[in-house]
Amino acid sequence: MRARIAHDVDKFYNALKQAATGVTHLMAKDKDGTWKEVTDPAVMARCLNSGESFYQLSARNPDVRALINLFDRLCGSATQQSQVQVESQVTLKDLIIGSWKSDGDDH
Repeated sequence: MRARIAHDVDKFYNALKQAATGVTHLMAKDKDGTWKEVTDPAVMARCLNSGESFYQLSARNPDVRALINLFDRLCGSATQQSQVQVESQVTLKDLIIGSWKSDGDDH
């Protein structure tokens, strides 16, 4: 099973990356007026900046969990820290003496 997964690890990474970023298709009119899918980033930029008619269709929204998974694998899981500030007049000596008194001993 591990060998099969290792064999396809690049496919799995690409699928996870695509899930993290979402799937977006850009359709632009060709010179003959037919709609064509544009996949080249340079051609996409040229189409978007040309002022011509175009449609941008998002087939799947980005999956935040997939993005977190990718970054956790790259950078390690983020730790969550909490800062707590306590103001008290009780000293360690008071706590120790109080615990002796609650035991029922008269030390």
